[in-house]
Amino acid sequence: MAAIRILATTLCLLASGAAFADDPLPRAKPEDVGLSSERLARIGATLKADIEAGRIPGAVIAIARHGRLVAQADDRGRRLDAV
Repeated sequence: MAAIRILATTLCLLASGAAFADDPLPRAKPEDVGLSSERLARIGATLKADIEAGRIPGAVIAIARHGRLVAQADDRGRRLDAV
């Protein structure tokens, strides 16, 4: 019984390591996956305007295509731009 608990704990720790990895998605430039940097910048401006107008309380966004992260932003002053 103790061996099963040890095995289960070990498997859980190994599985959770991937969830806490620093960089779970490979990064890419938007143009490399067929997206436009200019259009992605518009999303950031729209989110900022909606937050300032009180339409939404805040936002966190991540945009990926073909399994590669191309943009990310939050409402704490970080810009939405290519990664």
